Amino acid sequence: MGKERKKGVTGIASNYVTRTKAVRKLQISLKDFRRLCILKGIYPRAPKKVNSGKNKTYYHVKDIQFLQYEPVLDKFRKIKTFIKKHKRLLARGETYDAKIFAKKRPTVVLDHLVKERYPQFTDALRDMDDPLSMLYLFAILPSRLTVGHTPERVQLCVRMVREWETIISRMHALDKVFVSIKGIYYQATVQGQPIVWLAPHQFKQHLPDDVDYRVMLTFLHFYETVATFVNYKLYHDEGLHYPPRLDEQKDASRYGIGALEVKTLQEKARESAAEYSTNKNKMDEDEEEDEEEEDEEEEEEEQKKQKSQKVLQQEVAAVVSLLGKKRPREEETETAETEDDTTQIDDFSVLDPSAPVPSLGELPNQFFRGLKFLLGREVPCDSLEFVILCGSGTVVREALLDNPNEIDNSITHQICDRPTVRKRVLTREYVQPQWIYDSFNCKMCLPVEPYKPGAKPPPHLSPFVDDESEGYMPKQKDVLDQWMSKAKKPKAKAVVDPVVSAELDQEEEEENKAKQAEALESKYHRELAQERKGVGYSEGKGSDEEDDEDEEDDEEDEEEEEEEEEKETAAEMKKRLKAEKRKEMAVGMMTQKKAKLYAKMQYGINKKKDKNTKLLNKRKALEKDTKKSKRSSKRLKKKARTTA
Repeated sequence: MGKERKKGVTGIASNYVTRTKAVRKLQISLKDFRRLCILKGIYPRAPKKVNSGKNKTYYHVKDIQFLQYEPVLDKFRKIKTFIKKHKRLLARGETYDAKIFAKKRPTVVLDHLVKERYPQFTDALRDMDDPLSMLYLFAILPSRLTVGHTPERVQLCVRMVREWETIISRMHALDKVFVSIKGIYYQATVQGQPIVWLAPHQFKQHLPDDVDYRVMLTFLHFYETVATFVNYKLYHDEGLHYPPRLDEQKDASRYGIGALEVKTLQEKARESAAEYSTNKNKMDEDEEEDEEEEDEEEEEEEQKKQKSQKVLQQEVAAVVSLLGKKRPREEETETAETEDDTTQIDDFSVLDPSAPVPSLGELPNQFFRGLKFLLGREVPCDSLEFVILCGSGTVVREALLDNPNEIDNSITHQICDRPTVRKRVLTREYVQPQWIYDSFNCKMCLPVEPYKPGAKPPPHLSPFVDDESEGYMPKQKDVLDQWMSKAKKPKAKAVVDPVVSAELDQEEEEENKAKQAEALESKYHRELAQERKGVGYSEGKGSDEEDDEDEEDDEEDEEEEEEEEEKETAAEMKKRLKAEKRKEMAVGMMTQKKAKLYAKMQYGINKKKDKNTKLLNKRKALEKDTKKSKRSSKRLKKKARTTA
């Protein structure tokens, strides 16, 4: 007989370890273990077989072995010892030494983790959804939520968000925008990778008590390093210097994205060269002063020597004359060498100012080009500015104008969210903020009339939903498609040949003539019906009778539609019953596994159908209510006319 094997040594269960055993093996606290797992991207597992009970958290053995040799783990241990020493100094009352010692706190650097988790740049772009959403969230939240959440951390998040929006607007990579109750959803395509993130509305946020903000800060620490890597790569790929300089005065006056001063790599190289030349000139001046002082000292020494050595004056004079003849050549060679060195250092022929700046690629979103927008104080300026810049437009904020009463004729659109505008400028179009988002999603400037201030805007549709696959087409989608087709028609006409265009004009004229003939026939039949009723031509010409006839026609049309929906021919009923029987037979012939899968599929399809039918019924009810309200308003007008 062989030796008895211990339980949990071999097999599937031996590949997993409980959390308590993992913490003991690494010799760290539970808080540090959680941080380490978040930073390394290690998550719990759900094994099929376990040894220590089902109600415990398990990790893979290889993951724990992987954590043993992590440099961040060593940093955590050093921080722990640092805290102990710092507390000891404070307990002794040595506050001055404690302040000096606090500056030596070890810092955790996560650069190697980013390179380890994202070996390629596309991998980092694919995982940018969560980092951006977290940065946008902490840019709005107040500081001091937990230990380590300082105001400087919040300002860093705000700056990184602006840097991201700046490079996306420069690349014109934004594709979709949707304003929801949760916030504003954005989608950008960077190097073929779609990135979707959520930016919360700039309101006072409700902070729940059941959220562990320490865990969120750990994620934020890692996401900050990922975002810096990604921003650096994108800026340098576009030929821009990173990080851009932040103008503190503009930032204090809330310029938004405009507070960042973005410069190309060539401009930054020229600035650094200019700084180097100024510093070099200063160094040369200091060296010249030192040389002058040395020369004066040498002259004094020579005078002393001349007094002490009167006998050898002639020989010394001869030697000095010989040296004086050779020195100019040596000085010329030295100056030539120094000039060559300076030319090698200061030669920036590669960075010629006339050299072309690296192109930013194709600019697909140019439908706001040539338009200037004035953003009101009451609208979300940061979001609108980002979207307009991605559409190649220019932005001016009302809060930053020196003289708001001064009229600027270059402004084409003013975005306001007020019911009325007191002082209107005739050269401007006044629209609500929704016009910007809908126009960006349609990739064109939509008509302005439905979005005027005080008017109820049309429904804001989500560009993230595929209406055809969902099975329900909103009415506003048809309206948007009509507007887009009208905008594309002139471009198609310009390509048509003159012969073909003449034929098209003839066809349009014939269609118009046919429509006019139909209108005359309908008018003739209407007059005949009025004569049969005994109504004269002059009486029947009034608008009241026409309104009554229109109402009757509408009611008749509605009744006919309802009857057509309710009626179903016998042939259609037979066809439907046959199809149902065939389906039942096919389902009966399936295996049990396939039948369950089919039932799940049908459940999802039926659920989608029920949702669509509810939306259709709701839409019909709303249309009926609008028609009834129109009829009641017409009747009231008619009564008012009769009484008058």
